Amino acid sequence: MNQYLQEQFGLPGKRALVTGAGRGLGRAIAEALGFAGAEVCVHYNKSESAAKEVVSVIEKSGAKAWTIGADLTDSAAVHAMFEKIAGRWNGAFDILVNNTGDLVQRAKIEEFPDDLLERVLRVNIHSAVYTSRSAIPMRLGSRRSRPKRCNE
Repeated sequence: MNQYLQEQFGLPGKRALVTGAGRGLGRAIAEALGFAGAEVCVHYNKSESAAKEVVSVIEKSGAKAWTIGADLTDSAAVHAMFEKIAGRWNGAFDILVNNTGDLVQRAKIEEFPDDLLERVLRVNIHSAVYTSRSAIPMRLGSRRSRPKRCNE
């Protein structure tokens, strides 16, 4: 499988940030990018141990990976996260996967309180906007190709 991904996608030398990469679809995407040869920044909010496990799997395939934790519903936390990423990668990356998202809680629409709506919007919409917005200055200062964005 790794050889197939490397042949099809040829990502050695590319750098990818995958948000919400500790489990589920984010984990699968992070691992696939790593198996294809990319260096992967595995983002987590609360699932640090799961994110470290993803890094271990990617590293066993021969690729580089590392974790970063941040609450993506907090604009300042996202900005701080990108400062760390820029420092590690000298201000350049190639692939951004905005995977963070959550159902938050089930509720009938007629019983859907405003505070739940705000939490749903923050985790599913605001996080992607904050992440993309913080990534742009990093990309504008880079001579590498513009980042590919994959949104769940």
